[in-house]
Amino acid sequence: MSDSISAVIPRPLEFEASDGKTYRLALIDNNALVDTERFLARRAAKEFLEVAKDGGLSQEAISSHLLLLDRKPIGIETVIDSLGSPSIMRFLIWKSIQRNHADVKQDNVFALFVDDEQMSRVFGDLLTASGYTKEEADAPPNPTDAESE
Repeated sequence: MSDSISAVIPRPLEFEASDGKTYRLALIDNNALVDTERFLARRAAKEFLEVAKDGGLSQEAISSHLLLLDRKPIGIETVIDSLGSPSIMRFLIWKSIQRNHADVKQDNVFALFVDDEQMSRVFGDLLTASGYTKEEADAPPNPTDAESE
């Protein structure tokens, strides 16, 4: 009986950090994906502002474009397509750690890992446990998806 129960109840996802502490990861859920969508939107606005500042655009043009960025949703497809990005990897690991370890700051995520390989491995395990695969994260966007929009 205990074997059948352990097959149904997943093991907690944990990793040992570079400081020797064990961190428990929460699965990627809809809230984490929505937060990732917001993260991508803020990053797009920040990147636009950096370009606009150097490009000599009028304040009216900048405001108009920022309003368009705000109204245009990023979309879950873009979030899924971005899973292979190092910044999204770091962001989602942070969101996952934060649920059990609220004291961990986003800027400190890299320091938790011995190396990039460990972080990539932990992220792959997190994606798999959450119902995604590393291959989906690494796959290039499907060009037919853009045509259907």
